[in-house]
Amino acid sequence: MIVSVNFKKLCVERYKDKSEKLNINNNIKISGLEEAKIKLKPSDSAVKINFEFTSNYEPGVAKITIIGEAIEVSQKKEISKLMKEWSKNKKIPEEVLTRVMNLLLSKCNIEAIILSKEANLPPPLPMPRVGKRLEKNNTTDSYIG
Repeated sequence: MIVSVNFKKLCVERYKDKSEKLNINNNIKISGLEEAKIKLKPSDSAVKINFEFTSNYEPGVAKITIIGEAIEVSQKKEISKLMKEWSKNKKIPEEVLTRVMNLLLSKCNIEAIILSKEANLPPPLPMPRVGKRLEKNNTTDSYIG
């Protein structure tokens, strides 16, 4: 279970004004795992999962970088297995990776939207939009977006 996500570095850099064709590429990677020294019950252990999230505004317009760590707490044997897999293959078991990445993407995307606003950049992911109304039926309205 992830008990905290801490941001260590929040950076937005603008290199030039927006271009006609703007592509935004988002990426997140796990950069390392290390033992977390926190007080827990004797049967539990914790690990720091270091990560880096980037939003690249191409061609060469801007970049958002978020570096941080998530603290995963679980039973000692599970943390040991996680650390062993990382030191051997630089991989995290799929069931843990899916849960961790979904949480990190959620937190980082929200922060990246805030940073993009501060730098007068478009949000790094598509925002919901409402288009013109198609038809109205008894249960819902349908829209083209």
